[in-house]
Amino acid sequence: LDDYEEGSWTPQYQNGSGSITVNGSYSIQYGRYIKIGKMVYVEGALRANVSNNSNGTYDIGGLPFTVSNDVDSGGVIMCKEQANWTVAPDHFSPMNNTTAARARAGLNDGAASYSNGNTSHFNSGSTNNNRIYFSGSYRAA
Repeated sequence: LDDYEEGSWTPQYQNGSGSITVNGSYSIQYGRYIKIGKMVYVEGALRANVSNNSNGTYDIGGLPFTVSNDVDSGGVIMCKEQANWTVAPDHFSPMNNTTAARARAGLNDGAASYSNGNTSHFNSGSTNNNRIYFSGSYRAA
């Protein structure tokens, strides 16, 4: 364990290929990480009122380290609890050479096939929607 680090990071919902707006501040926004060598283990939570202004993808942004661009850099950030979504994300895939993870599938859609989380899945009704608790790992650059 010559290369061990732990700390906090600030996750956020961010635009992928769509357009989203966080209305006001996050009512829940925290992240913790442990890095051992190039492996990064993350956990956190987000809850915010989000307007979905278009159809497109969305991400969790602000990962604590850039995702590796190697073939074996994959990882997964699983959603362990969700509440108040139109369609909640099932998991997020860390995207190579970025500090973001793309929303995938949806619990209401099932996880049998590959699909992106769509910005139209946000519940943009009242406040304190779109809550997720997540944890996972990926390989850093």
